[in-house]
Amino acid sequence: MIETNIRIVYPGKGLYVSVKDAEVKGSDLSVDLLERACGRLRYQQGLASILCPGPPASLLVATSRPIPTMLMEDEDWELEISDAGRNAWRLTLSDQKGETFLPLLIERALMAKLARHTKFWTLDSPRNWYEPEPFCIERGISVYRRYRIAGLPLGDQGIGIAVDVGTAFFTVDTLAYFFDPDVSRMEQQQRERLFDKLTNRQRGQKGTLLYDNSKSQVKCYFESAPPGITCATTGIIRAKGHSYDSLYDYYKAVYPKLKVNKDAQAVSVSFSNIRKPQWVAAQQVRVRVMNDSLPRELSSIDKIKPNMRRELLQGFWAKLGSRPFGPGFPSLYRGFWRPKTERVRQFSIPDLTFGRDKVLSAPSTPSAKAYRSNYMQRLEYLEEIGCYYVPPDMPRTLHFAYPNNLDGKICEQFASDLTQAVRTWTAWAGCSVQAAQPIGYDSVSSGIEKLRTAERDGIAVFVLSAEPTAYHEVAFQLERWRVKRITEHSLQEHYQYLKEGYWSKKKKALDLASGKRRWEDFVKQNAL
Repeated sequence: MIETNIRIVYPGKGLYVSVKDAEVKGSDLSVDLLERACGRLRYQQGLASILCPGPPASLLVATSRPIPTMLMEDEDWELEISDAGRNAWRLTLSDQKGETFLPLLIERALMAKLARHTKFWTLDSPRNWYEPEPFCIERGISVYRRYRIAGLPLGDQGIGIAVDVGTAFFTVDTLAYFFDPDVSRMEQQQRERLFDKLTNRQRGQKGTLLYDNSKSQVKCYFESAPPGITCATTGIIRAKGHSYDSLYDYYKAVYPKLKVNKDAQAVSVSFSNIRKPQWVAAQQVRVRVMNDSLPRELSSIDKIKPNMRRELLQGFWAKLGSRPFGPGFPSLYRGFWRPKTERVRQFSIPDLTFGRDKVLSAPSTPSAKAYRSNYMQRLEYLEEIGCYYVPPDMPRTLHFAYPNNLDGKICEQFASDLTQAVRTWTAWAGCSVQAAQPIGYDSVSSGIEKLRTAERDGIAVFVLSAEPTAYHEVAFQLERWRVKRITEHSLQEHYQYLKEGYWSKKKKALDLASGKRRWEDFVKQNAL
């Protein structure tokens, strides 16, 4: 029987929630601001609420008690949320909007419990929650468990809450380390290069950061770190209708718990809901590291085995207690939802025909071991026999384009190995595939022009440079071509595996045999 990561809200199809209407008045009643009002009710009052469609602007709040009046304001807008004065009523799954509204209300009630009664913290989205402490620290990277929640309508089962567990990475050091003005110039340059690598700024990205203001964790983006600017010398700070002489004075008034000195370094960052860049203390900002920028030792740490995933989810629910949605809400059925046998479908693997009508039969048993064997045999059949069919008009020349700053030996090796793979798979049909001389380019547009000059249309492997628009430029400017796009970073990474080896956790050293396999798999997957 299949077990999911979903738990069913008690009592299933008979679920109901008491709700009340809230009025919203203000000069700007945009969806974004109304959602912010829902967030304020959730985090300050512990109330789950959602937007009601259509004018006049109103919220549906999960409570049977009077809704407290709340004022929200900024320099450009003002909102007032108050009780509409109507009696509470029961929202059920049989109501016209019940199946749409109830999953959201249950989901947001869980968010309110997480925010007010646990040490979990959120970032990016109110659906994503992070454990308070990292479970691993390696090479200056803190690794956190992340839980993503969602309410789901499940028909005759009622409402389910799905929780998926993932992994997130942040630097241990803050921007005060990466832009420390008191170290030598050589050390400054090394730290700045590391910062660029961790944030992918060499690919035209600003760099995603995590800002801790002592009350919450907030996502922001790097702008600049001008030397000599401290929290006391930023100049006037304007926030929520008030002015402060400096960032230091702003922190003293708004975030008194922050231990920030006057001479602490300040950096400029941008927030998604504020038009202009803002000053923040460098010591309160860390880098959010994306998977592509991780050191080798952490490249597989985000792969969580099913038994471990189950244990983590059980631990997540245990932290929320017997009333995970708070008072006034129902609880959960025990255990994870297991769909009935009649609701489970398994799509069988078909027989596959290769060259010379050689057939790879479907697995006789639907087991993980049999399926894994079938997938491995597919590549073996391709290597030994070749593919079933080669179109007569398939171009026989493979073109390769790569940035001039990339070592030419890398592209030559890749072009040779990929061409050989395609040649092997199509040889039985007398298809002689060859690689054209690789084309180096200074800009993506010049690489595109060189390919057009070589042929009107054809097949090309385009190694993308760090230009931010490279991916889309190649897609639109070579629309008549069959193009495989590969990032410069990915190609360099796998070539490094080939030459230096892949990190072995068992040996605690680089393994050349493992690195070669990684390179060969990379080549074959791109050739396919």
